[in-house]
Amino acid sequence: MFPIVLCLALSAEVPQPTILDDLVQVGLDIPGLGKHKLPAPTLTSDLPDEKIKSIVNSFVRERRGFLDKAHNAPFRIDRTRDLTGKYGKLCAREFNLWFAAHGKIKDLDDHNMLNALLGMKTGPKSKETRDLEYLDEDALKKRGIVQEKIANGDERYGLLDVDLVEKVKLSGVIRSRKQWIGKALAITMFLDPRFADDAEHPNRWRKVIDANTLGEPQPYAGFGGYVQAMPIPGMTDVIFIEMHFVFAEPYEWFQGRNQIGAKLPAASQSNISNLRLKLAGKTRK
Repeated sequence: MFPIVLCLALSAEVPQPTILDDLVQVGLDIPGLGKHKLPAPTLTSDLPDEKIKSIVNSFVRERRGFLDKAHNAPFRIDRTRDLTGKYGKLCAREFNLWFAAHGKIKDLDDHNMLNALLGMKTGPKSKETRDLEYLDEDALKKRGIVQEKIANGDERYGLLDVDLVEKVKLSGVIRSRKQWIGKALAITMFLDPRFADDAEHPNRWRKVIDANTLGEPQPYAGFGGYVQAMPIPGMTDVIFIEMHFVFAEPYEWFQGRNQIGAKLPAASQSNISNLRLKLAGKTRK
């Protein structure tokens, strides 16, 4: 009997590790800090329904109207966490966000969930949120990279081109993965270190001097996180969405001032409202 059980155990399919696992269990490399682990998801598919409801109710008690259908319903955003290294030097910042949205979770695929929440723009003058451009198979093969086959999802390499509070431009290549993990839809991403000194798309930051002028490119590393969406059991088309990200912040950006954190609440409100309107089949004029 024991040999049969052992054979069955050895032949059982081992769950495929996800980028999400890496981000919360192993951590992301941050210059001057080392590995930093992001918070684990607040909700997971293996939690009993009653436990999930209890967690969601704690958000409702904290913010009345958290589950409202209005596009401007309350959300929770924690104060940006300062991550310091040796001698208390600022190395990075972490932010965490939670909110509810009404709609079908599968529709999130069609509404650029990640881009809507990050508010990715094409440049300082752009007011439009657009999807990332992606490297094709030939471009990856040229660099010795093979796209992984993902169970219940897909993996892509996107060209990052984003302005932070119109003061800093980040560019490079983001490795992103969309994957269904049980009932939850997770989108994970991080700046891929294999492109640190890529000839065409190196990971860099540049100071935005004015609308038409950028400073000299500087090496950049230490950016990543995830968005997870999960239906709330016992409620029709109500989704609990959470977002956890970390980004290295060189002193040269803002001389230690938390300029990004100061603008996050207003930016988050706008991006969340846009996502809620899209899920409801409406658009903001």
